[in-house]
Amino acid sequence: MSSFSSFVSNVSNYWSNLTETTSKYIDDLCNDAITSHYLNLGNKKLTDIPEELFEVKELETELEVLLLNRNLLTKVPDEIGKLKGLKFLLLSYNKITNIPNELTTNLVALDISNNLIREIPDSIFTKLTNLMYLNLTCNELTELSDNIQYFTKL
Repeated sequence: MSSFSSFVSNVSNYWSNLTETTSKYIDDLCNDAITSHYLNLGNKKLTDIPEELFEVKELETELEVLLLNRNLLTKVPDEIGKLKGLKFLLLSYNKITNIPNELTTNLVALDISNNLIREIPDSIFTKLTNLMYLNLTCNELTELSDNIQYFTKL
């Protein structure tokens, strides 16, 4: 076998093992979350939210609390809206620049403090009518929309 073929084989085996390990890790996390309705991925140095999180059907309705604070996230994918049972979302102390447009209407608490958010989309104000707690402190906001009136439960 040539050295190039050997290299390709080694890389292929490495990625295969890594994928299996990652999938098992996500499965284990999700199994814990389903049992407790709570998933703590805070302070894990994550740069992205694992896509596998949004592919577990049980989590769509069972997951109520998702902690993603103190990571290195720059964005939150719109797929987070698939988590219809989510009530508490903690995204503080990241590097997030935008709030995702697709958040579940069941959200009761949202902490996105200490990020780099410059504006809040108007759609957020009209969708999150159950919101009782919102922390926007320490962002780069310069003004809030008049649509903040839709947060009647804050």
